[in-house]
Amino acid sequence: MPDFIKAQLQRLIDLLGLDISILVQDVRSIKEIFNQIKDDHPSSLKEIIESATFLDGNVLKFFSAQSRLVGREAQRNSATAESQYIQEILSVMKIVDLLKESHAEINKDLAALNK
Repeated sequence: MPDFIKAQLQRLIDLLGLDISILVQDVRSIKEIFNQIKDDHPSSLKEIIESATFLDGNVLKFFSAQSRLVGREAQRNSATAESQYIQEILSVMKIVDLLKESHAEINKDLAALNK
C-alpha cells in the first residue's frame, strides 16, 4: 500500500479517536480523506476496510479462542508435570526397596561373619 494512503488512513484513525460531538460537527475532514484516496487503490482500500470490519466483529471470538488455547496448553503442561512427578516417585520407591533389601543382606552377612 502506498505511503500516501497509509498516511491518510492514519489521519482517519486519529479523527475517529475524537469525541463523537466533534466528528458530527466536522464531517468534512473525514469526507476529504476518503475523497483523496478513493481513486488511488479502491480495491485494496475495500479489502482493508472489509478486513478491519471482520476483525472488529470477531474480536470477542478471537479472544475466546485464544483463552481456550491457553487453557488447553496449561492442561497439557500440568498432565506432563504430573506424569514426570509420578515417575520420580516410582524411581525413589525402587531405590528405597533396594535399600531395604540391602539392609537385610548386610545384616545376614554380618551375622555370618560373627559366627
